[in-house]
Order: sequence, then C-alpha cells, then structure tokens
Amino acid sequence: MTNSVMLAVWLSAFGELMMSQFIVMYGSVFLKEVLGFAVNHTGYFVAVPRALHLGFKVISGIASDRIHFWSEKTKMRLFNTIALMVSGAFFCILGYLPKDQAHLSVIALLVIECSTGFICGGFYKCATLVARQF
Repeated sequence: MTNSVMLAVWLSAFGELMMSQFIVMYGSVFLKEVLGFAVNHTGYFVAVPRALHLGFKVISGIASDRIHFWSEKTKMRLFNTIALMVSGAFFCILGYLPKDQAHLSVIALLVIECSTGFICGGFYKCATLVARQF
C-alpha cells in the first residue's frame, strides 16, 4: 500500500476492468437502443470483441515475454500506449459517429476491445517487475 507504482497499477487495472465490464453490460443496450440493431445481433456484436480481447491479452503477454531487443521499460510503454491511447481515441471516435454509420460503431467497439487486450504487456507486466524488487 506504500508503493506509488503499485497503486497506479491497481488504479489502472480498476479502470480497465470497469471499462470492460461497462461494455459487456451496456454494449448490447447501446447497439439496440442507440444504433438500432436487432436484439438477436447485439449479443454477438458484444461477445465477439470480448473473445478477441482475451486472445489479444494472451498474445500480448507472450509477445512481451519473448521480445528481447527492447528493454522492459520500452515494452511496457509500447503496450500501454497501444492499450490506452488507441482505445481512448476510438472511444472518442465512437462518441461522434453518426447513427446512420452503425457498422463503423461496431468496428470502433471491436478496436477498443482488441487494443485494450495489450494491457498484459503494459501495466500488468509493470506490477510483476516492480513486485520482483521487493
């Protein structure tokens, strides 16, 4: 509780988990009520990005462990940038997409979910490296 890096990792993890849970809980409502998709499609449009999210978590974790030509700090910065900046940019894009371009909104949700999968090589890896020092 006294290490500021670990507190930042916990805060980041909490934010990522809340964002992820928010999309799971309200993504289908957004797709149906705002974008006008049929109910039988909304579940798939939320479930497929979640499944890809898991795949990207596994891939980014393995990639972070197997990349040896960059330092751990550089890898954490790269994976955090992909996970947070890309998803944040696409959240902003999602907010401004018009209703008649609903397919682009689904693509934006897909990019958000896939890009946040890179957190395993980012702040979760940071927690592991910091914990090794104690």
